[in-house]
Amino acid sequence: MLSKPVSDVNSAFNMIQQFAGSLGVSIATALISLNQKYGQGSLATRSYQGGKLDFCLFAFLGLIAICLIWHNFHLQARSTNE
Repeated sequence: MLSKPVSDVNSAFNMIQQFAGSLGVSIATALISLNQKYGQGSLATRSYQGGKLDFCLFAFLGLIAICLIWHNFHLQARSTNE
């Protein structure tokens, strides 16, 4: 009886993960194309700058995710000890 809710949560997690991946690709593509259109220098330079901006954005989001994961584990450990 426990397998039904677990499979539902797994399906929801997979759906959210695919949605987040497609959203990330869309944001990265938009940032690079905007930088190519409105940036300075040659097309290669503008593409490089857009990719650099993408990397900085996703590195920052990854750092936030790591901090939230650490905070979640800290809260779970605290609730287990109580």
